[in-house]
Amino acid sequence: MTRKNGYRARRALLIAALIFYPIVALTGPRQGRAEFYPFFSWNLFSRSTDKVGDAVVVVHEIDGEQFPDPALFFDLGDYFSAAKRQDIRLGKMLDNLVAAEVSGNRALSDKLSQVIENTYLAEARQAKYAVAVIYYHPIIRYKTGRIEHMVIVKQGEKG
Repeated sequence: MTRKNGYRARRALLIAALIFYPIVALTGPRQGRAEFYPFFSWNLFSRSTDKVGDAVVVVHEIDGEQFPDPALFFDLGDYFSAAKRQDIRLGKMLDNLVAAEVSGNRALSDKLSQVIENTYLAEARQAKYAVAVIYYHPIIRYKTGRIEHMVIVKQGEKG
């Protein structure tokens, strides 16, 4: 007899779930309200921005050779070994330089500019560059290389 009761209990539970699930799904929270996980889909990145901003070095001229279009430092691996290595420490330094410029800390900004010139632009005798913040959509930039907007924060010249 227990075997028959166990079967009936499972069947009743299945029928109750088949009735209960659609009722909860139809009467549950709507968009803009709290999610009801087992009954509604969960979107991990549903509220993320599609634009990203990065501080970069934009090089205009190296040793008298002027570029028709300014080039990002990390695209100049033929000129700079740090660019070839993709030295990530430059990114943190640029973030600090942009913060110093925005806050008006000229001494720190000049000190960081000297470090960039002496460390990352060391292979060039002369270089014209700018520190900028670029804004882009990551997927579009990955596919096409397109940058949507660039804000120059500081101009610099080595040599």
